[in-house]
Amino acid sequence: MSSQGSPEGQALAGATLAAPAGGATLAAPPAAGAAPGRRHPARSLGLVAGLLGAAWLLPVLTNALRIDWVLLVVLLLGAGSLLRAGYSLLDRMMLAGILLIGTLVAGGLLFSLWPWGLEPVPVTGTLLTAVIGAGLLTGRRPRLPARICGSDAIIVGAGAFTAWVLLSPVLGRPTYSRLPVTTIAEDTYAHFALFDTIHRLGGYAFLHPARAGLSVAAPTQDVYPQGSHYLYAVLDIFLRSTTDPGPAAAEFSRYFDYKLAGFAFLVLAVTWSARWVAGPAMTGWRRVFICSVVAALAAAGPLSSLIGAGFDSETIGLALLALTVAVTARPAGRPQEQVLLVGSALIAVCYAYNLYAPLAFLGIVAAAVVYRRRLLRHWPFTVITAAVAVPAALLPTAIAAFSGFKAVTQLNVSGGDLFGMSRSIFAGLALVIVASMATRAGRRSPVWQVLVATVGLAAAALVALWIYQARTVGGTSPYYYFDKALTGGYVMCLVGFGAAGLLLRPARDGKSAAQQPRWRTDLLPGLAAGLIAVTFISGFPWGIPAIRGTGPPGYRATWAYAWWSGKVSSGIGPALQALDRAHLLGTGKPTLILFSNWGFLNWQASFFDAVLNRDLGSMLATFNPLLTAGTVIDTGSRARATLGHGVGIVEEAISKGPRHLHMVVSDQGLENTLRSFARAHPSLGLTVDYLPQLH
Repeated sequence: MSSQGSPEGQALAGATLAAPAGGATLAAPPAAGAAPGRRHPARSLGLVAGLLGAAWLLPVLTNALRIDWVLLVVLLLGAGSLLRAGYSLLDRMMLAGILLIGTLVAGGLLFSLWPWGLEPVPVTGTLLTAVIGAGLLTGRRPRLPARICGSDAIIVGAGAFTAWVLLSPVLGRPTYSRLPVTTIAEDTYAHFALFDTIHRLGGYAFLHPARAGLSVAAPTQDVYPQGSHYLYAVLDIFLRSTTDPGPAAAEFSRYFDYKLAGFAFLVLAVTWSARWVAGPAMTGWRRVFICSVVAALAAAGPLSSLIGAGFDSETIGLALLALTVAVTARPAGRPQEQVLLVGSALIAVCYAYNLYAPLAFLGIVAAAVVYRRRLLRHWPFTVITAAVAVPAALLPTAIAAFSGFKAVTQLNVSGGDLFGMSRSIFAGLALVIVASMATRAGRRSPVWQVLVATVGLAAAALVALWIYQARTVGGTSPYYYFDKALTGGYVMCLVGFGAAGLLLRPARDGKSAAQQPRWRTDLLPGLAAGLIAVTFISGFPWGIPAIRGTGPPGYRATWAYAWWSGKVSSGIGPALQALDRAHLLGTGKPTLILFSNWGFLNWQASFFDAVLNRDLGSMLATFNPLLTAGTVIDTGSRARATLGHGVGIVEEAISKGPRHLHMVVSDQGLENTLRSFARAHPSLGLTVDYLPQLH
């Protein structure tokens, strides 16, 4: 593993304990044979035994009190207390978060196979034991920086404000009243099915493909990146102190809250990453300026449409890509810490959304070239960590390839222009990054050399992908995966906006990095400059970039605005509410729902019900024909012309579907037709419910 839990990693990490970059200090350990500071062996053994006992007693206690969420805080603080990188407390917590996420994701390979699954007690006991082992092997005592920067308020505030905007319209509302807004995208249903499957199986679906295939659409269990679903499942288990997901409808509501919080995490991660690459020497209003611009573009810009599109795993993948670019470009502490953090971030990106793995790899290659002398001094540790982290990161992709998945075929999916990326934003961000290298400080700084090389290589890769798809898919419109990859490039440019500080003022010398920023006097000028910059590069009033096709007619607004103003609603929401009132939603029986002459709505409602019934894998082939069934309800002479054709498709799907299928229809004529079909085919065990409120 690439985390500090690796025995080899701990031994090598403890080899050198000099003061790291970022202003933090670390006292050197006592020299060998120095008797005054040495503990008595019996006391040392007693301390170790006490710590190990506490590592297992604490999760037992929190589990009994049903407050296992405390364990996540303890793990974060424990990992952060053993790191020595980071200028401020927020820096340390973000770096510890990278390490913890990477460890949890890689540890999922073990948790998926041992008999306890994702039970909080064994999972936390194992991880706390690894933290204690790391402290013993490195000789480091727990320590956290006390420094808090004024720009911390912008970073944390941006994430908190985004979470409030997204969660306040739905938080605390019962499942029934949330259905019209939580069912806006069928991609979210599929993501929830994978989350629920991992939750119930206690680990990755690709390690339990046969059982997972019952509740997810094949070949999802083998090929789709599962890191975000796994992390959400772990979060849900620790928040509720139980591995029992409970009723599927209530679980779906919780998952929707997690995906909204996941976007807030993306805003937090991108804003912090921009400040991290800017470095501690970039103080005062310039640091506020950088954070405010990036926070505004991340929260209120085109990225918000990720939520409405149902691209849940991509959201987390982008957040982890931003963090990977940050810790790759600017070293985090000693070389050992840098290598561990980059390895952890790489694993997390590959598991969360492997489309962004090549972009992350390009940045790592650029950093390896620029920092080659630094890494060569610790080449055994670097080689061993890479030998463990890279295969672990590529394992899910390898499993997908061996399962018969054709990445090239998938890559040629047509469609795109999902986010309406503003060319002015892209041009403005790219110009800042390129112009930074024209400064003297930029040319000399290895951080900016890595960052410019990373963005340049990513741009070349994106151009190559566009040319390939233009030749294979054809046409002139944007392409689906190119559009997604372009979003990754956009996030990398947001992180690279940290270079703006080089254009505002030459970098200070190393001594001034420890100076406390005058945030009280610099806050307002920084925010004002940020607002002006966002307005200028977006080209829209109040600095809010536009998203096409969202909002009222004649108004081009972000998805976040449409959500906040109550203009986001599902086409099947009222029908689902009627089913819920009649206690016919998520009954556990294989079900088809027919209430519209638009086949997509029948398909979408049946899809959602199958997800709640946890039989999506077995029902997919049954409800997919509903997409082409068309007219199934007699609404007049115009409908009668195609009525028989639509009902015929439905009857054929029923015949090929599972036995004892349950039908819920809103039309009495269709009910009579299906009841006659059921009497003519008694072996099917078909049952029909008439629910006129579905209209």
